[in-house]
Amino acid sequence: VSVKGTFLQNRGYLDFYYREAFTVVEMEAGPYCAAVYELTEPSRYPIGEPVNFSKLPIDFGVIHYASDTPFTQARTLGARGLSYFGMDSTYASSVAILRRILRREGVLADAA
Repeated sequence: VSVKGTFLQNRGYLDFYYREAFTVVEMEAGPYCAAVYELTEPSRYPIGEPVNFSKLPIDFGVIHYASDTPFTQARTLGARGLSYFGMDSTYASSVAILRRILRREGVLADAA
């Protein structure tokens, strides 16, 4: 599930998502999701109801590649200094995106 931002979430929301079997809550893609909705629908995105992107006329995805713990003090990704932490997942995400583009363009064969 993607939500509008870390500061708009609270323990109640996260508990609800967990009970509903959402095990990953992505908290930065809200503006992108709103733009995709408005690109594919004749109206503004709805407020207070879920949006289903399973049948979009465009290829759209969100990659979850790093994690922080918003309810643990000083454990967010922004609280740490810059380092190589997370480089493997960032690299793997980039490779996955490039492979998807190349497969969709017919340049790269599908994996067997």
